[in-house]
Amino acid sequence: LKYMTDAEQEVFQFEPQALKLCLDGEITPGIRYKLVHRLNVSQEIASDGLSKATDQMWLAFDLGKRRNWTLTVGKQPVQLAAFEYEYNPADNYLSTRANATFDCYQIGANIAYNFLGQTLNLQVFNSGRPQFAESRYEKKALAGSWSLAGSFLEGSLNTRLGYMALQHSSSKLYSWVTTGLQVNAGAFTSEMDYYIGTYN
Repeated sequence: LKYMTDAEQEVFQFEPQALKLCLDGEITPGIRYKLVHRLNVSQEIASDGLSKATDQMWLAFDLGKRRNWTLTVGKQPVQLAAFEYEYNPADNYLSTRANATFDCYQIGANIAYNFLGQTLNLQVFNSGRPQFAESRYEKKALAGSWSLAGSFLEGSLNTRLGYMALQHSSSKLYSWVTTGLQVNAGAFTSEMDYYIGTYN
């Protein structure tokens, strides 16, 4: 429900903040898909060739004898190693400036290796956004990330550690290091994230 008033008009009506079409499932054992498309925002085509309203559109392939490798291709979440980043923005009352700087979803490829309750990710994705790439390089810039998501003591202690390199120009990279710590004790959860990096 939205209420707004100004010198010229008064508005009092129901208005959706987010209206999304979400499809996800398994095509065959080991091949999964996901589509998340916002219906109440501009459908303008972005520089990546998809609608600006398309948040996710990817295929994931579980590989290896034990299915402990996963290759994900398409528009997908950027692997930024921080707990704040994993929350739905609608549930996050006030983001840090660093968290708000990154784009949640980009076209790219990610390979994940799962072992002993941990997940190691290596990801390459588009990085042409103005906060990172210079204007002449916006359609050529790529980024690479490495992240480790850890879980210990049956989920009581969870960790995040990551490094990301983003192309600014043909001769310059922006680097980010991110870490996160989550402690769970019954109904109590405490989290801490640390970011250090550069952007325009």
